[in-house]
Amino acid sequence: MNYSHIINNWRVFKQLLIRDLAIFMPQYKDVVINTLIWHMLSAIIFTYIMPSLGLAEFGTFIVITNIASSGFFNTTENVAGFLSDITGDRAISYYLTLPIPQWLIFVQIAIANALKSLSVAIIMLPAGLLVLGNLHAFPHFCWWKFALILTLGNLFFGF
Repeated sequence: MNYSHIINNWRVFKQLLIRDLAIFMPQYKDVVINTLIWHMLSAIIFTYIMPSLGLAEFGTFIVITNIASSGFFNTTENVAGFLSDITGDRAISYYLTLPIPQWLIFVQIAIANALKSLSVAIIMLPAGLLVLGNLHAFPHFCWWKFALILTLGNLFFGF
């Protein structure tokens, strides 16, 4: 087995991943701000305003749902850009000529999408707990299960 080929594939994969994340970093602050505004407003509405109108308090449910769905919404934007590239400029053609298997290019894109959405989703839990204050119903919250589910969910969305 030729290990130099595997090492070369890993190097190209890693550099592509670093490049995608370096392109994302200037946008990171804006994406986080937009996501937090949406997240916190919906949490405030369902925690404080809707119960005052006579509906049940769904703030905790909304916080968790927003965290889970943010990965989907962040990745959907990347998918739209990818589809427009396939039908337009076809920049993907360059990546498919790199000296790594073509399937690895698509795995790299999926992992980059997952890392981008995960980096935004991680910030949403403290923000949601801040909005909920003493109202949160997380007495049995398990951090390692949450981290595992959040990571797997974002990998699912990325792929």
